[in-house]
Amino acid sequence: RPQTLPFPIDAYAGTYENELYGPIVFTVVNGKLEARAGQAWSPVEVYDGANNALRVELTGSGQVARFTVEGSRAVAVEIAGTVFKRR
Repeated sequence: RPQTLPFPIDAYAGTYENELYGPIVFTVVNGKLEARAGQAWSPVEVYDGANNALRVELTGSGQVARFTVEGSRAVAVEIAGTVFKRR
């Protein structure tokens, strides 16, 4: 059964920055989220919709991307213990 997110996918789209790792970009393409970090690309799937957690495969294995939402917009995402803040 597909999970849903508490906010529209546009709320998660954007560029998130980390001083050490640089940017990760989440974009909406054909109604679905995609993630890109440098040359790495991944489709994005809902992992735990109620907790704003999505699944990405940027490094060859799946990782959970946990978004922090304020109001109705994501302001940060944590992947593998690393926080990226929205630009």
